[in-house]
Amino acid sequence: MLSGRAYPSRGFTLIELLVVIAIIMIIASVGLSSTRPLSRHAKLLGDANEVVSLLRTTRQHAISVAAHPTKTPTTYPSYGVSIPQGASTITEYADCKPDDNGTNGTEFTDTFRLSNSCGAAASSDTIIETLILQGSTVTDISYIESDGTTFSLPLISILYLRPEPTIWFATAVPPAGAGLPATFRHPGSGTIKEPGTVVLTLTSLDGLEDLTIRFNSVGLAVIVQ
Repeated sequence: MLSGRAYPSRGFTLIELLVVIAIIMIIASVGLSSTRPLSRHAKLLGDANEVVSLLRTTRQHAISVAAHPTKTPTTYPSYGVSIPQGASTITEYADCKPDDNGTNGTEFTDTFRLSNSCGAAASSDTIIETLILQGSTVTDISYIESDGTTFSLPLISILYLRPEPTIWFATAVPPAGAGLPATFRHPGSGTIKEPGTVVLTLTSLDGLEDLTIRFNSVGLAVIVQ
């Protein structure tokens, strides 16, 4: 017959507890490190989609001949997007006066960049929307001509000139664009003469991942991962 003798319960030793804690910390660190690249890529891709969406919205404003939201009397401007290199801010703007030089037409001598054509202050009534990138910065802007010649730009403006809309590209003027040859862009207005492709490079805030957006002169925008 078995006796009813009780056996004392045995707990964990300090060494065993330390081993368990170490294992938990290792598993947690592995899980955290694996989620960081996914989070970085998701933010980068989200920014790229926001840029493409803004380009499409701007084009739609031009196609629909949308009225300027604040200008009186009512004005129906062209719309564009201004993208500076090294920034996290992209701007949709209105161009109320595409024919800057008064020739009753549009040509390379006209200014298609963000300016004060809709009023006295460009920052007050010309800017339609400002997109702030949440997980990236525009680290490079390249322009590829039809023959493959590539230029690095400090700024790109993409203007949808209503009503077609016709797409015009422009960049910074001297001194910021002094290194660009006159055969490539008009030295006074910055308007780019050769139809081509814009390549935007977005870089994650930690600098560990890049993503590019290609945009051509017929309005097609493609995200390249």
